[in-house]
Amino acid sequence: MRYPKAKLGVHDLFNAEVANTWEVGAKSQFLDRRLSANLALYHTESRNGYFFFYDSVTSTQISGNLDATYKGAELELTAKATDWLDLYANFGYTDGRITRMEDPTVVGNKPPLLTKNTVNAGFQYHQPVGDGLAGVLRLDYQEIGRTWWDPYT
Repeated sequence: MRYPKAKLGVHDLFNAEVANTWEVGAKSQFLDRRLSANLALYHTESRNGYFFFYDSVTSTQISGNLDATYKGAELELTAKATDWLDLYANFGYTDGRITRMEDPTVVGNKPPLLTKNTVNAGFQYHQPVGDGLAGVLRLDYQEIGRTWWDPYT
């Protein structure tokens, strides 16, 4: 990792973050509500976004404010396969770019804490066992894509 010697944008006091966001989506159900599909698209303009990064090599804590633009989508699918088995899958995608920071060399880079994509999938098996109790078995899978931790990468 390379950091500028002057550590531009690193301060002890921070401006308040302001985010202007829009989101549009659709929810749908099919097959007598046994299958659902949901889609969301979003866009965010963030001003004075706060970031914090700890560099373990130099034991340095780095923090500051930056402006960034984010855009992305989320898709969710769920299915009631049987009366006792539910299936689900979700996919999320986010792209982002730094639009302003005191150190102009980071403009165009990915903002800190941005995760490009995520995947979640699994199933849930549920069965009554008596006296109003139900047994539940659930298996979840999660994949978290590449994540950026500081504005210099």
